[in-house]
Amino acid sequence: MTKHVFIFTAAALLLITAGCRTEHRIEVAPMEVNLNVNVNVKVDKALDDFFGDLDNMEANQDSASPTTKTTE
Repeated sequence: MTKHVFIFTAAALLLITAGCRTEHRIEVAPMEVNLNVNVNVKVDKALDDFFGDLDNMEANQDSASPTTKTTE
């Protein structure tokens, strides 16, 4: 009797573990990706132009004002 229970239990476990085994295959086709960086370059150039103009104006104002020494 115990031999039959052991065989039944072993068969049940074998079927349960075989039923849990699955295999999935997914094929993914290559995708084409286009990156456009022109917008960032244009914005960067515009910011450089804007802040460069401000830096030039500030440099011109500093050179036009007389330099004074302060003593502590």
